Amino acid sequence: MVPDKNIYRGPVGYSIEEASADAEDQLKALYDKITGDPLILYFDTAEASINPSAAQRQKIADITHYLDKVENAKCQVVGYTDSQGSRKTNMRLGQERADFAKAYLMQNGIADEKIKTDSKGPKDPIASNATDEGRAKNRRTVITIK
Repeated sequence: MVPDKNIYRGPVGYSIEEASADAEDQLKALYDKITGDPLILYFDTAEASINPSAAQRQKIADITHYLDKVENAKCQVVGYTDSQGSRKTNMRLGQERADFAKAYLMQNGIADEKIKTDSKGPKDPIASNATDEGRAKNRRTVITIK
C-alpha cells in the first residue's frame, strides 16, 4: 500500500475464516459451565428485583458471551416463589421475577428474541416450604441456556 494524502492506495485483501476448533472447544466448555451451574437469583419475600452479586454478574457475562457467539442459542428464565399466598399471586410474582431477570439480561446486551420467560410459581420447590430457610431458597429465578 502506498500512502497518498491520508488515503492508502494499492491491493487490499481480506478473508473470512471459519471458527477454529479451539473457538468451538471454548464455546462447548462455556456451554458446559453454564448448564452445569445455572445462574440462580434469590429474592426476598414479595420482591421481584435484586442487586446481583459479582459472581452472578460474571455468570451473566458468560451467558451473554455464549448467546452472542452461538447463532441459534436461547436463554430460558423461569421464576419461582415459595408456597405462601395465593397461587394466582405467586404465578404473577414468579413472572415478575422472570421479567426482571430478562430486563437485566437485555441491559447487558442479550437480544429480546433470545430470551424466553416463564413462571412456575410455587411448583417445583427445591427446599421445604415448612421453614424460613427453605422458603428463601424457593423464591428464585433460574437462568440457563438451550
